[in-house]
Amino acid sequence: LEGLERAGVHAASRVVTTSRWAAVDLAARHGRDDVVAVPPGVAEAPVAERNEPPHLLQVGSIGPRKNQLATVAALAACDDLPWTATFVGPVADPAYAERLSAELPERACRQGPLRGAELERVFASADLLLFPSRAETWGMVVTEALARGIPALVTEGTGAVEALRSGGGVPGAVVPTDDPEALAKVLRRWLTSPAVRDEWRAAALVARPRLRRWPESAAALARLLEAR
Repeated sequence: LEGLERAGVHAASRVVTTSRWAAVDLAARHGRDDVVAVPPGVAEAPVAERNEPPHLLQVGSIGPRKNQLATVAALAACDDLPWTATFVGPVADPAYAERLSAELPERACRQGPLRGAELERVFASADLLLFPSRAETWGMVVTEALARGIPALVTEGTGAVEALRSGGGVPGAVVPTDDPEALAKVLRRWLTSPAVRDEWRAAALVARPRLRRWPESAAALARLLEAR
């Protein structure tokens, strides 16, 4: 895959990525210094309702890259606290998905890929997005959560950090990659402190109107294409 990516990057007359993080990564790995970032946009959405107990959400393909098992480990460490959780996404790795189902806590449920009204209902019921991915070139689900006033927990060293900060501030937290204990520690702080929950939600609501919209992203990409 690395070789195929290198060939594609060097064959292209223009390389556009979804984040500055991804542009720097491509430049470092493939030696191309003209990579440009055009972050994706996000559609307007209604603000999610608050829930009691808090409802946690992870959206993404079920597999090692999205790292749902780290979330499960963090939830297990917070088993003494009130919460519910939903995992949404298609299966990318059947063996991983089978293990996830076996280890899923009773208060958590797993759904397949959702779209349209079904996905909107899931977002509308979420208080916090958990997104401990091992690698992300952006993190569309992060900005989709912020568009609804939902803060997020993301992992450092990925484009998801850039997505989390794209509306200004840090509406949530950034934790080390592949560190369920660190994830659990931050999650416990959020679950046990109404002040922290209020602070994160307020930051997400401030970021919400500042997020890049799709027409802005499309115009930026069009300008790049017209310049060649």
